[in-house]
Amino acid sequence: MTLYKQKARSDFRYMGRCGKFLTVVFCIFLLLLGLGQAALGVLLQLDLSKVSDTDFVTILSRINFSGEMVFGVTYLILPKVVLAGAGLALIVAVLGFVAICLEKQRLLVLLAYFALLSLCFQIICYSMVNVTRNKIDSDLQITIKTSFSEYEGVDSNVSASRAWDKIFFEFECCGYDTVISNTDNYHEFNDTAWWARRTNSLKHVPTSCCKSATLSNYNTLQDTNCEVQLLTHRNKGCWSEIDTLFRKYITHVLKVSLAALILEAFLVVVPFVVCASVRHIKTVRLFEEEYQ
Repeated sequence: MTLYKQKARSDFRYMGRCGKFLTVVFCIFLLLLGLGQAALGVLLQLDLSKVSDTDFVTILSRINFSGEMVFGVTYLILPKVVLAGAGLALIVAVLGFVAICLEKQRLLVLLAYFALLSLCFQIICYSMVNVTRNKIDSDLQITIKTSFSEYEGVDSNVSASRAWDKIFFEFECCGYDTVISNTDNYHEFNDTAWWARRTNSLKHVPTSCCKSATLSNYNTLQDTNCEVQLLTHRNKGCWSEIDTLFRKYITHVLKVSLAALILEAFLVVVPFVVCASVRHIKTVRLFEEEYQ
């Protein structure tokens, strides 16, 4: 019987040590992933300045996200969701270190509950980012292309026109694709509503495409070198710039979120193993002290 008790105690100690080691390793990786996710959330938030204009959000909101949710509004809150997921991951990681160092059963149980909470939120974060990527793949290009055809010029009050004028400034671009003289893209704007509304048939781009234009004068500016001769216009296509912006960090966020999700799933279970080991060892010690 004594040998059996010693073996059981040894098994629980071994199990507890393994649990502690795994918890520390998982918390280290989760800490790094949380910091990485936080950095990605900050970068996403900084990029929002280019797409947060009300008129541009209206264009993006033509894309249905899920149910009554629309892409434009959802994309604006996405960085906050990513940052919240990162914050919870960091709390779990720090709590894990404290719980293992102190070997307190209540802290270990609290760690498991926080890991479960963070896991649930990380699932929401991952799902939102994944749906966002799918919408970028399936709907973004056709929505941007359609809105470009609605462009009416710098004097228009149509939301899509105002959005595109601001896009030309924010992304330092012109047209859906690049506008280049003596190429097939020479008449890039001929599919837009502006083409038929031009006051001068020699104009190939609106003044909002000109490098000399500013947000305060683009609707009154006259620049023949830019509008007619295409010498001083912005020579980058807008779609490639928009596509790059939306895709730049999305895949990285998905990978980090998935990795954090997996670690948090383990941290829901492992603390209970450590907790059981700590409780068993304390029970054995009390039993031995009582019968010595």
